[in-house]
Amino acid sequence: MIRIYTFTYAGDAQEAVACVRCARTALPEAVVTVVDDSAAPVPPEARRALVAYGARYRRSSFPRCGNLRGPECVRGIIATLAGGAADGDTVVKIDSDTALLSGGWVREMKHNGLALHAAGYRVPRNPSERSAYGNCYALSGRAARMAAEA
Repeated sequence: MIRIYTFTYAGDAQEAVACVRCARTALPEAVVTVVDDSAAPVPPEARRALVAYGARYRRSSFPRCGNLRGPECVRGIIATLAGGAADGDTVVKIDSDTALLSGGWVREMKHNGLALHAAGYRVPRNPSERSAYGNCYALSGRAARMAAEA
C-alpha cells in the first residue's frame, strides 16, 4: 500500500488542497492523509475540500517549531509516518506546498528494492555527493518503523 502524508497548517490551507489534488492524480491508489497543526488548523472550508478530494484528515499536537523543525517535530513526523505502516508499504511525506506530479518513482521503489527515495540536490563542491531535504521523500514501511524505534 502507498500511504501519503502531507503536514499542513492554516497558512498553507489552499496549497494543501492543491497538494492533495496532485497526489490523488499522481497516485490514485494511495491513501492520502492530511496532518493538520492543532495550534493553527486550516479553516473549515479547506478541511471540507481536502476530504472532498479523498484525503483523510487528522490533527497533530506535536510542536511544529515554526516550520516542521526541531527534534520533537521530527519525532512527531516519524511517528506519524510509521503509525500504520506495514513492512511492504511505501510511505511518502510531502510538504503541503509541494506538488507531486508523477507517481512513477514511488511505485518503482519497491521494484528497485529501495528503502528511501528523496528530493535533493548535488553539492556544488563535490558533485558525487547529494543532500536530501524534506519537501518530498518516501520510505519503505519497514524503514519508517525502524526510524520511529530508534
